[in-house]
Amino acid sequence: MDFSEKRERWTINICSGWKSKYIEKHSNEYNYLDYEFDDSDWDVIDIPFVWQMEGHGSPEKNYENVIKNLNRKIDRTTGIFDKPVHTGYYRKTIEIPSSWEGRKAFLKVGGVKSSIEVWVNGEKVGYSLGTMGDLYFDMTKFVKPGKNLLALKVQRFSNASFLDCSMDWFLSGIFRSIELHSEPEIFIKDLFVRSTFDDDYEDARLCVETWVENSTEKNRDLKLELRIGNRVLMTAGFVVNKDSEEKVYICKLIEKPIKWNDENPYLYDVDIVLKDNDDSVLSERRIKHGFRQVEIRKSQFLVNGTPIIFKGVNRTDLESISNDDVDKNIREDDIKLLKRNNINAVLACDFPSDPAFYDLCDKYGIYVVAELGINTSQSLKKLPEGFDWNRAALNRVTNTVKRDKNHPSIVMWYLGKDTGCGLNYLMMKDYLDDFDDSRPVSYIGSTGSIGGDVLCTQYPTIEIEQKIGTLKSIKNFFKDTKAINESKSLKISDYIKKPVFSSKLSFIEGNCLGNMYEHMENYKKYNNLCGGFISDMKDIGIYRNGNQNIEREGLIDIEGTPKPMFYEIKKVFQNIDTFKREDGDSIILEIENRYKHFTFDDFVLNISIAENGNKIYERDVIMELKAEGGKTIFEFTPEIEKVEDCEYILTVSWMLKKDVDWAPQGFELAWDQFVLYDSMYACKAVEDTEGEPLTVLETGEFISIKNSECSIIINKKTGNIKNINMGNGNILYKEILHRFDRDATDVDKRKDKNTFRNILNRNDQWENVLKKKKVLNTITEKYADKVVVYFEIEYPLAKSPSFLSYEIRNNCDFLIHNEIEPTKEMPRFGMQFELAEQLDFVRYYGKGPHENYIDRNKGAKTGIHELQLRDFNYDYLNEQERGNRTDVRWMKSYSDINSIEVEAIGERKFDFSIEQREEKTVLNVDYGQKGVGGDAVTDAEILDKYKLNKNAEYKYTFRISFKGEPYEV
Repeated sequence: MDFSEKRERWTINICSGWKSKYIEKHSNEYNYLDYEFDDSDWDVIDIPFVWQMEGHGSPEKNYENVIKNLNRKIDRTTGIFDKPVHTGYYRKTIEIPSSWEGRKAFLKVGGVKSSIEVWVNGEKVGYSLGTMGDLYFDMTKFVKPGKNLLALKVQRFSNASFLDCSMDWFLSGIFRSIELHSEPEIFIKDLFVRSTFDDDYEDARLCVETWVENSTEKNRDLKLELRIGNRVLMTAGFVVNKDSEEKVYICKLIEKPIKWNDENPYLYDVDIVLKDNDDSVLSERRIKHGFRQVEIRKSQFLVNGTPIIFKGVNRTDLESISNDDVDKNIREDDIKLLKRNNINAVLACDFPSDPAFYDLCDKYGIYVVAELGINTSQSLKKLPEGFDWNRAALNRVTNTVKRDKNHPSIVMWYLGKDTGCGLNYLMMKDYLDDFDDSRPVSYIGSTGSIGGDVLCTQYPTIEIEQKIGTLKSIKNFFKDTKAINESKSLKISDYIKKPVFSSKLSFIEGNCLGNMYEHMENYKKYNNLCGGFISDMKDIGIYRNGNQNIEREGLIDIEGTPKPMFYEIKKVFQNIDTFKREDGDSIILEIENRYKHFTFDDFVLNISIAENGNKIYERDVIMELKAEGGKTIFEFTPEIEKVEDCEYILTVSWMLKKDVDWAPQGFELAWDQFVLYDSMYACKAVEDTEGEPLTVLETGEFISIKNSECSIIINKKTGNIKNINMGNGNILYKEILHRFDRDATDVDKRKDKNTFRNILNRNDQWENVLKKKKVLNTITEKYADKVVVYFEIEYPLAKSPSFLSYEIRNNCDFLIHNEIEPTKEMPRFGMQFELAEQLDFVRYYGKGPHENYIDRNKGAKTGIHELQLRDFNYDYLNEQERGNRTDVRWMKSYSDINSIEVEAIGERKFDFSIEQREEKTVLNVDYGQKGVGGDAVTDAEILDKYKLNKNAEYKYTFRISFKGEPYEV
């Protein structure tokens, strides 16, 4: 019988068939403890069971208001909140097998909010403030073989509520499974397996602390066997006195074990077997152990002697809660998705995750920073007097650490990011240092605490990271990095010997996540920066009564589909970077491998060259270099015939040579692209001017230009094209307009709300510019092959004049040229076409295929991409700017009867977005727009290089055709 079968023999899952009653408010206690109590009108439920999902109250989102309300009602003498409101009663008849007689019986409850009482056969077994860790109750003295009445009382509010102020909803109930478990009278109560390496990180000492409990009336001579697999490593004898507990410490040198890390998460089965003197087995435990050592040295965070960078995400267990699914959020596919996208770390935030999640991180190799479930309300400032809050908090920490201590994936304990209110964090850190010296500790408090072995920041700007990387003091450090009213400076002495990470590197809110490339470059450059965690991994939402409510947004939607910004993460987090130089016709690739376990030999290098987006050369290279990490050079001379005025782009792609646990053979983990031979795309269509000559009719208000194929009317007062008729009526839904503003992103709205100098919304300022523009001069010139109309325009927020020209060719193509020099920063510079026709497909040559922006386009490949128009735009929760594509050479949108084409003229490429809005198609053709930013909650600006800055000249030209030629669909 293997270990899992033995455990199942002595474990009973009791999640189903409970009788339950929810009482919002009452004055008399139910006599629900009596075996004969009539519960026939109670609900029949299964656990997990979240009250609010079943209609018992509503999810409360404003935790600060909840805590303020509880604070007003708490007993001022004892500091205890114990009001008979919002109470859930549970009853279940459990069957204790006869084989359990003479053994110990335990109840395990996983995850309760906010407090629980346990009763068996009318007797009180215990009470506990709730936690999302496991709660154990010893029922040995209260149960008997056969039928027993198990009764639970859970309250929504208690003193634990004050420690549960995460940014999620206040929810209540039992959140994870509940089970019975039996052990013999002498058994292994707990064990802690650790390993440390020698100075060369070759051999390791495997050390095991084992707690053995003897509940008999006799002293016992016992022995412990330490095994790995079927091999007995050592045996240790000891004595455990009657009715007592003994801790046994054993160590064994292991020669050259396989080291556990994020790339090679090798796990050993470490078995501890408790035997009597006659070699009979009394108890046994198995731990999946990874040999790994965490250290801090020279301000770096080391795993097995190697510096690591956390390329991470925040994750909370309650990602999505529905009426019938609260404990199935731990999806193996999510972990594989992280691995496939170069994410190597998770901050298990807000409260302890289910152990099943940590098991997956152990298995697949994800570094975990484990938050220990202390979140106090910043608005409260100080917890109520009279109650021992430090003891309650320490119990919570102790419970979690003892449960999760054997997970090799957990490399750091985290006491919290929204903490303070007078709690003694040094006391809690002292406990952690004493109990577990194998992991560092970090925390960041709302009072400006900078305690711990690793300095924690939140929402650091690029500049803040650079100052920390170069060991500089920072004034108003907490003000700059947290959304709180603090202004404490960070001194060099506060962190000079510490690694620095960000528990919240960026905050996902709508269309955002710019500047990630710059953050990653900082982590590569400065040794004391060890990465950060984007908040959040996945949308956090509630499904209730058929409605979906998303409270916090993540990189992945609730269904597990990555959002557009997710691809940027994969690119900037990749571990192989390629650099290119040319020597005549030869191409030299300088390659840097930052993997710790994967070698070049684990990959196939795919090399391809595209001419104007069309692949003309491809080869696979097997690089048989076994050394871990390091650099190499690969030189080759592609046999291609270069054509003048064509653009040549080299793509190098690193693909897995073999299947791994989380990705198949051929999966791409890293890539880079380069323009070759100083080539540049050149528009060919401008040479096509065939067609019937155009005629011009100019009045005081309009300019009419036409031939037998097309008719164009330009409004002289506005400079806008009013009408374009290609033979079937006006194709414009409204005049073609300049576009200087954009639909505000959630980040734009957040900045305007939080930043004083944005009270006068600069986006609105530019929107109003169109209403105040003046046409200063108009010139019309007619040539044999074209008509050109020039406008000089005055804008309130630009140096005068700005220039706009329409060059209309005899073939009815347009060349449109724009110039402006703003005196204030512009959100956008472009033109908007609202077309009164339906289009179905989009094909373009630029960065994609997913949405991208100037500060978030490193993860978009340059090439020819084709999508259905209905799939072109991502639907964010709120209406906002979306769908942009950058560095575009040309685009076409078409159906089986209509088409529109846009092509860049000259060196300047364009941005575009397109979407169907009911009966019209809206196309934006832009010089560009500012980045999306979003890597700070409060006042961090978009980087200057990603803005359209004042006092700079912006100009671009593009060709646009409305010929309506059908395309084969």
